[in-house]
Amino acid sequence: HLAILQMTVGMTDRAEIGFAQALQERPGMPKALLWKGYMLSATKQKVEALEVLQSIEHEFSIPEEQYFYEGLISDLNRPPALISGIINAEGTMPQGTLFVVAKRSPAGGMPVAVQKVVNPTFPMKFELGPADMMMGGEWPEQVWLDVRLDEDGNAMSKGDNDVNAERQGPLTGVQTGLQISLVK
Repeated sequence: HLAILQMTVGMTDRAEIGFAQALQERPGMPKALLWKGYMLSATKQKVEALEVLQSIEHEFSIPEEQYFYEGLISDLNRPPALISGIINAEGTMPQGTLFVVAKRSPAGGMPVAVQKVVNPTFPMKFELGPADMMMGGEWPEQVWLDVRLDEDGNAMSKGDNDVNAERQGPLTGVQTGLQISLVK
């Protein structure tokens, strides 16, 4: 439990030692392996995290731990993002829902992929890729990206207080480090 606490407050070096000690005392201890897998995932050691987590696949007696485990595995198996960056806000923004939408055409049409964030704080990191696709299939060769802060949270309506960023595109391949500004 001390290692879990240390990990949650950012003391990963100490947490790693604590997990090693717990596993030396009780090899294969599901709780220690679950949290060690989480720590490895959080420190971007994806392969190592998957190895640790796959060793305890059906070892949980508490439903919350099984749910946590399944969420970690799902996140680790998520396809990498193809578009990422930072969304900034200039001026006073209304409360609402942020929509980051990739479309096949600058003229609009059905979204390819969507990320929705309720009451975002800025600056905000975003990632969009195959895991965010609406209908599945292959990621298009090029996309256009729309970002809107929508006051009523309804993607279909357009309100006077909604704030739109300048459309980005065409974006091809992997695009990282995009800087998008919402200006009120």
